[in-house]
Amino acid sequence: MSKAPSSTCKASKKVCIIPFLRGLLDDDSKKNIICWTDKKNLEFRLLDQHKVAELWGLNKPGRKVKVMTYDTMSRSLREFCKKKLLIKLDGRSCGYRFVDDSEASVENQPPLLFGIDRLISGDFGNSLSG
Repeated sequence: MSKAPSSTCKASKKVCIIPFLRGLLDDDSKKNIICWTDKKNLEFRLLDQHKVAELWGLNKPGRKVKVMTYDTMSRSLREFCKKKLLIKLDGRSCGYRFVDDSEASVENQPPLLFGIDRLISGDFGNSLSG
């Protein structure tokens, strides 16, 4: 049985950090821990990276006992950066940019399987097989 690549997410089994972060960014009550710095370009900043990590840990199955640390969460962020699904902004502490579907396609990368447009349309599950 092969392990699924970390750049993809199965809606029923795995909580992915990218839609989680987008959800936090859209939640007005979380503006003190994460905020858009340039929403048009999908750039954001973690204002309280330790609190974001703690919340992410609470949302991941099997991690409810052990608190997620920023060190652990940053490992996932680096993996998404390596796969060109997320970009670390140079010179900005905890600043990142989401790579949108069109940009990923231009670079011959597979589009995000969990982009916000696909989540809204309910189409993201259909892309996992192809």
